[in-house]
Amino acid sequence: MIEGRFTLGTGKSFDGKQRGHKRTGVNLSIALALSLIFLLSIIPSALALGISPAKKIVEYEEEKEMMGTILIVNNERKEMAVSLETTGELGDSISIETPLISFSPEEFQKTVSYSITAPSDLEPGIHKAEIVAKELNQEGEGGVSVGSALSVVLGIEVIVPYPGKYIDAQLDVKSGEPNQAATFYVRAQNRGEEDIAGLLGSITIVDREGISHATVLLPSQQLKKQGRAELKGDWEADAPMGHYTAKALVSYDSNTLNLEKGFILGSFFLSLSSIKSVDFEKGDITRIPVEIKNHAYEDVEALVEINLIDPLSKSPLRASSLPTPIPGLLETKAGVFFDTDGLEDGEYPGSLKLSYGGNLREYPLLMKISGAKMEFDIEGIAWFSPEDQHDKIPAFAIAALILIAMAAAAFAKIMHKKRK
Repeated sequence: MIEGRFTLGTGKSFDGKQRGHKRTGVNLSIALALSLIFLLSIIPSALALGISPAKKIVEYEEEKEMMGTILIVNNERKEMAVSLETTGELGDSISIETPLISFSPEEFQKTVSYSITAPSDLEPGIHKAEIVAKELNQEGEGGVSVGSALSVVLGIEVIVPYPGKYIDAQLDVKSGEPNQAATFYVRAQNRGEEDIAGLLGSITIVDREGISHATVLLPSQQLKKQGRAELKGDWEADAPMGHYTAKALVSYDSNTLNLEKGFILGSFFLSLSSIKSVDFEKGDITRIPVEIKNHAYEDVEALVEINLIDPLSKSPLRASSLPTPIPGLLETKAGVFFDTDGLEDGEYPGSLKLSYGGNLREYPLLMKISGAKMEFDIEGIAWFSPEDQHDKIPAFAIAALILIAMAAAAFAKIMHKKRK
């Protein structure tokens, strides 16, 4: 077997999204066109009836009626009737001033008032309701009915405060590649009846093996009643690729809250280290060795697939490896089994797909057949067999030898002068 090697470690990352095949481009164009047709078909009905606002948050006040207004919009400026109904947990607690309204073509919008009388025994937390505006289908003189009519919704949230000090919080992570800053956000809202003097926290980053990699401290803030705050911290992600968990401990005036959020470091765990050129006998099933590096600390199972186009018949040629386990931070060779029956000398364009766990990266590939030799070229980088280069000295090596000889001669001349 004749072998050659290439390295992509510091080169470009070639993505199938950027350089897809013609067939992929056609399929994408068709999908986009169909999506556009669908959107154009639903936009007129989606804009026919409008409601504002789409969401309303109300702070609960015991034994007090909560008032509000909504704006119903006749976007098509047509004659129509609209009914207003309530649904949800607090639907029965909402009273609408005008549950049935009508529009003439000259009327663009109407304002409707509503009131909320919440039960006195509501538990602390968020309680929801909806006001649904439905366009009614006209039916004869003076009659209306609701068919498959358009409806729009106002979502209402009534927030009942917790006694004492209490916060709701969520943890978000913005991560990237190793040795780049990963940013952690704790977004908190005071749901209690009292102000909070000190809101602070820390985040510990743990991998799937339970190993802690870093702890990030979050600065302290004050948090007023019903107020919001954001705690932010950065981690220079000096760790290998893989799945991690951010564990946040949030403290507020002697109370604590634990939050967790999983995240991934690294957009793609694998890289191609080398592909081997081979000698083969036509008609055989030939194994093409592809060396893959796993940059994650965790084990993955990789699959390599080669898709080519026969330059003469234009028919597709496909070959793939078996699922290949690759231990964390190690290299492994995957064998792609290729049927050489019918192969003729020439260049076969296509792609190499490298995948694991639903993640995929595609590299443009050119296979070259010459006699009994099979060579490969990805994005202009070729792999030549060692015997092709056996008796040749690369030009850069010759230049380096010349420079070394010139430097040695100059140094010898200087030393000779000093001795005189």
